[in-house]
Amino acid sequence: MTSFLSWFAPATTVALAALSVAVPQAALAAPVSGPSFDCRRASSQAEKAICASPALAALDRQIAARYAVLLKQMDKPSADQLRADQKWFVGSRDGAYLDRKFDDLGLALRSRLAFLNAIRPQSTAGLVGKWRNLSGEIVISRSASGALTFEANAAEPTGGYWVCQATGTIASTGAGRWQAHVTDPTDARFGIEHRGTSLIVSEPGAVEYCGLNGGLAGGFFPVGK
Repeated sequence: MTSFLSWFAPATTVALAALSVAVPQAALAAPVSGPSFDCRRASSQAEKAICASPALAALDRQIAARYAVLLKQMDKPSADQLRADQKWFVGSRDGAYLDRKFDDLGLALRSRLAFLNAIRPQSTAGLVGKWRNLSGEIVISRSASGALTFEANAAEPTGGYWVCQATGTIASTGAGRWQAHVTDPTDARFGIEHRGTSLIVSEPGAVEYCGLNGGLAGGFFPVGK
């Protein structure tokens, strides 16, 4: 299983020809060039770097726009999980970017935008598919015999200080609840439940398939089959 580190808007074409005939050019709003936040209040080095770069500011605006759309499209439990994930992303972004090149910050922003664009906010009743959050993903499949299997791969998003890799099987424990049985690299179990359209992982006690106090616990979002 390959390692996964999640330092991870489609362009929309709008025809304005007819509008420009009816509305004087001077009345059209000037294009926004700054980020989604007030640069006068920028405090972290990452925020200051975003404010100093039109390219990074554009990425920040796209992230903010997609994030706002998803919050409106999601059910409340999933929106709450996405807010927590976004807060985690901002904290990781600010903590990771310390006098680094803009390319590093640009990669983080592009990866985040790709992740947000991949989320499918519509309802899903089953488990099969890819589920992702800031740190990594869980891929759930159904074997020819009908059994559910999974591969989980995650890493601490700032610098990969911990890594989780686990494979195993999944069995239902009730409506909207399952138990994952890790068979590689160790014998362990963790809980899974649907909360809205998101998937919540809960881990009891120590996690032996992750290093340095890492873990899979938290909300994951559907990103495809």
